[in-house]
Amino acid sequence: MQLEMLSRGFRTKDEIWIKDLPRVATVSVSSRPLEKRIVQAVVKAITTGSALHCVYASISSGVDSERTLAPTALVSDGHRWHVRAYHFEKDRFSDFVLTRMANPKVVRKPDQIVPSDDEWDEEITVKLSAAGTLNEWRRRQLEHEYEMENGTLSVLTTKAMLFYVLRQYGFNPYDREDDGMMRNVSSFQLEVMNPQEVEECLRRRK
Repeated sequence: MQLEMLSRGFRTKDEIWIKDLPRVATVSVSSRPLEKRIVQAVVKAITTGSALHCVYASISSGVDSERTLAPTALVSDGHRWHVRAYHFEKDRFSDFVLTRMANPKVVRKPDQIVPSDDEWDEEITVKLSAAGTLNEWRRRQLEHEYEMENGTLSVLTTKAMLFYVLRQYGFNPYDREDDGMMRNVSSFQLEVMNPQEVEECLRRRK
């Protein structure tokens, strides 16, 4: 973490504990910088219990549209920042990418009841193992690498974060089998041991 912060300019060489620095390379996802006023508006809406009115560029629908949101939390999926918010127009909780927002305004909440965010509160344990196609030597190496106990890596998360957690472990939740289940193949040679439970909790909204 210190080397990554150094490479991104958040630390200087004198501020990290590694004194004899090796050559370091890191990979980051290219994205437009977060605008200060957007972050400020989102945080203010969260901390004051207000609503946020903004123009949002939806990649799935292909249009810019005005939205009224009730932000509740900031979320990082490891690549970019989202805001968890109740979408008044669609009457549901969703995640909104901060860099797709424009013209944010903190406003009074509409006279509409905001339900509880069950997906944010309800937990699920994703159980991972080395892929069954691996030979014994490769399986042992992966079990050591991920500090598995009895061949199992248990990852506790919430339903709201499940999609992002799966992607971090190399799965593509949008890639499905003929029966509609998520294709249980990870680019890191892992597999989900409780796929039915995971499938029932997955959100694949556009």
